[in-house]
Amino acid sequence: DARAFSKARNAHSYHIEDHVHGRPVERRPVHSLDSTSPYMSESQGLSGLLGSSQDVLDPTANDYLALKRALMNERASPELLPYELDLLTRLQSRCEQQEAALEDAHLNTGDRQAGVPQEAYRESNELVNTCLSIELSRIKYMLRAYLRIRLFKIENYVMHCIESEEVQKRLSPLEVSHAYDYVKLMGTHLKTHVTSKFPEAFSSVTKQASAHSSSDMVAVPDVGHHVFARVERDLGDIEFYEDGTTTELVAGDLYVLRYKVVRDFLAEGSVALV
Repeated sequence: DARAFSKARNAHSYHIEDHVHGRPVERRPVHSLDSTSPYMSESQGLSGLLGSSQDVLDPTANDYLALKRALMNERASPELLPYELDLLTRLQSRCEQQEAALEDAHLNTGDRQAGVPQEAYRESNELVNTCLSIELSRIKYMLRAYLRIRLFKIENYVMHCIESEEVQKRLSPLEVSHAYDYVKLMGTHLKTHVTSKFPEAFSSVTKQASAHSSSDMVAVPDVGHHVFARVERDLGDIEFYEDGTTTELVAGDLYVLRYKVVRDFLAEGSVALV
């Protein structure tokens, strides 16, 4: 049930009290998902997927929290942020290892340590594997969500991504390849069905007219867009507007302000978007 699941994820050890018609029938220990469990090694537990137990206590070293923060920042930011290559590589590798460990645990349900009752071993393994499967599904969902948001932005601002070397530095090699393929397909479609019907002077997909010197039809992110930002450390008085208005940004407080004001602070990790 929900109570057992919550305790299985957070406690080192606890007891489940089963009830039949409102009466307790048995009280038995169920071990946690850390390395102290006699039923599963550290590499198979949550610490194997998300980091060591010490890492879980340190948000800066926890890959799950880092992924959650990257996802929220990417979702709230109007522009593409740098691709989290190292973080995603580690998590994808750990997900593959965890899937293999769960498959191995499923195939070896008959193995148990000496002195561990068969019924207790089976029930504990089922609960542990269920919790680990849910954790694995959550991580994979967040990874997909992070990549989907980035692809959405790339396709929305694809010409901007192609024309700006600075933006391309924030993309992964696969994202750059996707951007060029998307431009090629979109250009072919527009030329066949739209621009070929226009006069030559107005056939460009990036300029309103060929005589214009700039690409005035290329969509770019609105860095003046307002965002919710949580301050991670004291930043002092920050100038918000062109008239010189300043506001003190205090650690732990939440502010609504223009993205361009916190753009640099976001890059250095002093601010997180929510």
